[in-house]
Amino acid sequence: MICWTVDLQAASIPEFASHHGRILLSAKTLGSKRHKAFIALLIKERKAAKMNQTELARALGQYQSFVARVESGERRVDVIEFLDLANAIGFDPKKAIAKLAAK
Repeated sequence: MICWTVDLQAASIPEFASHHGRILLSAKTLGSKRHKAFIALLIKERKAAKMNQTELARALGQYQSFVARVESGERRVDVIEFLDLANAIGFDPKKAIAKLAAK
């Protein structure tokens, strides 16, 4: 697996910012109103399923700290992870997205 580290100070270089604008904009969603609503939805669904973080993590094949980082807003969830979360918890991902889109 290859990982890239982006020097955020380099973002002040116009060519870098225009070429990598997508990367810079994506960081702004963490902590946004919609992101907080997403986290609240995940927690609500997990609790409605009467699961604790450890049980959810086990169902996902992850550590409890993974679920804690997601629920605290420290970690972003991609689409595939969201589908896995919905499946493990037992909620309809389409309905969940519709609820988020309506906010």
